Amino acid sequence: MLDREGLRAVLPRLHPSAACEGDTITVEKTVDIDVDCPEGLILIPSLFITDRIQCTTSDHWTPAIYYPAAGRYLWTAPPTPKSLDRLLGTTRSRILTALTTPLRTTVVARLVSVTPPTASEHLAILRDAGLIDSSRAGRATTHELTKAGRALLDAASPRP
Repeated sequence: MLDREGLRAVLPRLHPSAACEGDTITVEKTVDIDVDCPEGLILIPSLFITDRIQCTTSDHWTPAIYYPAAGRYLWTAPPTPKSLDRLLGTTRSRILTALTTPLRTTVVARLVSVTPPTASEHLAILRDAGLIDSSRAGRATTHELTKAGRALLDAASPRP
């Protein structure tokens, strides 16, 4: 995705706290740190970071941003809010919840225990409703939440 769309488009999709304007990358954190990146910046997907971005800086290493990996639900899909089940149906609500990280169609199908064609059908309905975006690279299609999809999921999620 990065090579097709560029860092400016991809970075905010890695996590909502990240942005790119001009030559400046910002990550919302409680501590302000300015770092020059003459050697570049390393982006590292992590299965162990699920809700934030972690940045590392050092005089000895290239700065790095660790972000939640796509498909990080390798074992089970995340739980869905009951209100979404009632609104969208169980399968679509499970798909929407799983798409808090971008996923390919086959991964979505496996996570919600349906066939890939059935997953594609549900994904098309969510896309038509403006809740997800899909992008194709060769034979693989990756799906991710739109702002509207994220807002719906946030509104349905129980508050702590």
